[in-house]
Amino acid sequence: MEEQSTTVDMIAAALRNNKTRPCCCQLKIALMAERLADHPLAHLMPTNAMRNVAMLMVTTPLSMMLDVDLSFGHNLNALVRNKTWIQILLQRTHNASQPMMYIPPAFEAKPHHSLNAAKVIVETALQGEKQTVSSLWKQGILQAFQIDICLHCHGTFNHTRWMGTDVPYTVKYTQGFEPWGILNRLQDPGYDERFRGWLYNKQTHVEALAQKHKFVLTVLPDVWVVHRPHKKIASRKLVKPAPDNEKANADVMEMLKVVTLLDGTKASVYSSYRKYVDGLRYKARTALAARQPYEPQLNPQLRHCKKLLPWWRG
Repeated sequence: MEEQSTTVDMIAAALRNNKTRPCCCQLKIALMAERLADHPLAHLMPTNAMRNVAMLMVTTPLSMMLDVDLSFGHNLNALVRNKTWIQILLQRTHNASQPMMYIPPAFEAKPHHSLNAAKVIVETALQGEKQTVSSLWKQGILQAFQIDICLHCHGTFNHTRWMGTDVPYTVKYTQGFEPWGILNRLQDPGYDERFRGWLYNKQTHVEALAQKHKFVLTVLPDVWVVHRPHKKIASRKLVKPAPDNEKANADVMEMLKVVTLLDGTKASVYSSYRKYVDGLRYKARTALAARQPYEPQLNPQLRHCKKLLPWWRG
């Protein structure tokens, strides 16, 4: 523990001495509202519907979905100003017969760190160079994102290979893989809005890209993202219920409330939702594996806007 504390102190000192780098971001914000007949479902974010709304505002040839609690390493600012780098991405993502999705590996602080220590580690990884990320990873201070929770969700990146290469490399799609990625926005089919909450939403999207639309998944050697530590949303715990659910807050308790279903049976709101979304995932996965028709469900307002907005028309 003493050695770890010293390491974190050294990181904090380096962070304080680091000069602030310019940012090239332009922020756009959309405020959305949703009406629901079943109030408990309001505790499960309409995750994919929100992603589709965000995509609606993209006007650039390339787009990327990135969760709000993830940040890019600082060097992306320089890369997007590099015309050669951008041109390569444009050429390869806009290949109609074999489109590419460029995927940066994701990292996070090891879960045993305190919240304050984790924040310092994350900032160091974001503001440092690739060698910094590699050093933190080799020391066991940083780990691949959620690798201890879901190996098949992020292990496909082959982080060991990423640490030692400076050229892009492709990885074969594996079931459950859920990277974030940069792709041609006009070739993105959109996110299936039947998925709410935190189950299978991004996994199904990536599977459709790889299995149906034949996207080549290419790992970027010079870009990385890092998860920022934060307090978990209470209803997120429903995916893996804790033994002390009786002490959970009102959001969780409402989802655990037993109701009478249309067929007369009784079940909790969450178990009914889980049964529905598990079935939805099974049908989508079966269709994709058998090369049967599968299309993400998009709301009619979104489709209407895409027909009218000039950067989407045609």
